[in-house]
Amino acid sequence: MKNIFTISFLLFTFISFSQSDSTSKNQVGIFYSPNYCGYQFDGGYGYATGINYARKLTRRISLNSGLLFSNQTDTHFDTALGNLVGDVGIKDTTYTYRNKYQFIEIPLIVDYYFVQREKLNVFVLGGITANYFLGRKTSVEMTPTTGPIVKNGYTDNPISNFSTFVFSASIGFGMEYKVNKDWNIVLEPEYTIYAPSKSFNFGIGGYMYALGVNCGVTRNF
Repeated sequence: MKNIFTISFLLFTFISFSQSDSTSKNQVGIFYSPNYCGYQFDGGYGYATGINYARKLTRRISLNSGLLFSNQTDTHFDTALGNLVGDVGIKDTTYTYRNKYQFIEIPLIVDYYFVQREKLNVFVLGGITANYFLGRKTSVEMTPTTGPIVKNGYTDNPISNFSTFVFSASIGFGMEYKVNKDWNIVLEPEYTIYAPSKSFNFGIGGYMYALGVNCGVTRNF
């Protein structure tokens, strides 16, 4: 994992010192996206970070790809009814399950610029992402109606139990502020939904989604 980010940083640094001009059709950037990941009605906070490359196909359309690492979380609650009579039996207990999903993401996103000004561009975006599944960690918290809370630390789930790739689709919009002819600041609110797979068997009507805001710095070259 460290090698991926080292190579990404060196690539970004190299391009940053390359020559650019006002007619540049290429961009490279570094992004960080805090997000809220949900499973139907339960969820948790996560993030994604990495590098992005964009190529302008026309004056209004660009094609984006990149390499990102993401850490998504969700939380599930379940209540087990006990059979406590007096001090004998099992107490009612609430179980809280917290899952962390980790991926390497390779997106393919199309941007359409419908507002283009001297300092600000506004666009809509949409596309798909191939998510290489690295693994899932799960913690369990048991809360009886009376008595202390019992917490278990995160444990690894064998990756052999899950699909290697999980596909997702994203839509959103973005704003690109031009600091100067070379550098831009980008904000992209985005909604992503994950396709059911062996890794994510949501059941009938179930789904997993993420709401995030991509925050990044890009350079033209």
